[in-house]
Amino acid sequence: MEYLPDVDVPSEIPIDLPAFKSQQRRWAKGSIQTAIKLLPRVFSSQVPLFTKLQAFIHLTHYLIHPLMLIIALTSLPLMTFESSLWAIFPFAPACVFLCLATAGPSALYITAQQALHKNWRRRILWIPALMVIGTGLAVSNTRAVLEACIGTANHFVRTPKHNIIGMTNRPQTSYPLMIFDSVSILEALMAIYCVFGLIWSLQIGQYMISPFLFLYAAGFALMVFFSTKEAALLRWHPQTLFTSDDLQSHVFASERAYKEALGLREIAPLKPSL
Repeated sequence: MEYLPDVDVPSEIPIDLPAFKSQQRRWAKGSIQTAIKLLPRVFSSQVPLFTKLQAFIHLTHYLIHPLMLIIALTSLPLMTFESSLWAIFPFAPACVFLCLATAGPSALYITAQQALHKNWRRRILWIPALMVIGTGLAVSNTRAVLEACIGTANHFVRTPKHNIIGMTNRPQTSYPLMIFDSVSILEALMAIYCVFGLIWSLQIGQYMISPFLFLYAAGFALMVFFSTKEAALLRWHPQTLFTSDDLQSHVFASERAYKEALGLREIAPLKPSL
């Protein structure tokens, strides 16, 4: 097996944030389920320690979202006790780890864009927006991680494929599965909490944590905005949304094209599964 970093593989990404959110939740839950199943075998094997560490990081990388949520929730108490000398010590390392966690994914995306595209400098201007979206997924993906840990079963929700190239013939939304639910309420509460923390950090002069609180607040607020938008579309303009039959036809067409590309026989219509 050989990894070729200069090979560009085209694919269709979710056309809107609700579809992306659902996809990421599925990936997060699946990754943690795989980690729970395979990591005991990896740790008990005879492979080198560094290989075990790589396997652990690769299979549990979605744990970053619960950790991000914990950091957001504990930022305000840490700042509240900033006048105590003992509280300065856990606060400063937290900022260092936040910087490292922010720089790591950004470096990954910059390297990928540099390897694939000549206009990579223009493309990396989108990294701040990517950071906001990634931060906003913390609540939704934390729920997925917890569901994987306690063994909660859900329907397998596929990401719709529409064969869209550019912005032409683009539907208003992919599907009405991501509406304003309990996760959106928690995201709204987290956005308010982080805004309050941001204001408090500026008032007491804790400027190291301010950019991260701004990032959290913007990310959660973005999720709430699009969840509210989808709920409004579902309430006032239901004809603009895809029905379950539409979704089934898109999923079936995508699976059929995949089978045909592999030279396999025609497949039967799909059925929902847990």
